Amino acid sequence: MNQSLWANALDLLEQNLKEQRQSIQCGTPAPSAFIPPINLGPIPAYLVPKAQELLELTHQIESEIVSSQAKLANLLLAPPSPSRNNPVYLDKLI
Repeated sequence: MNQSLWANALDLLEQNLKEQRQSIQCGTPAPSAFIPPINLGPIPAYLVPKAQELLELTHQIESEIVSSQAKLANLLLAPPSPSRNNPVYLDKLI
């Protein structure tokens, strides 16, 4: 029973991570946070590789989120570029 609980929890985490990555790439709202089940007991040895893969995927997605936030911050902090409708005055005699 412990094995099926762990397998199900990892499947749910994997699905959530796929949805997170898709929301980053598409600019859509993020899915609900993954809340791990409680009282799973020790992870079965055969599921450890999958758990490690998901942990690595989690780190990759965290990096993508940080990168997206930095890009957004740069856009928000950048001075507005002059539009074609605004006159531009030069301080120099031509």
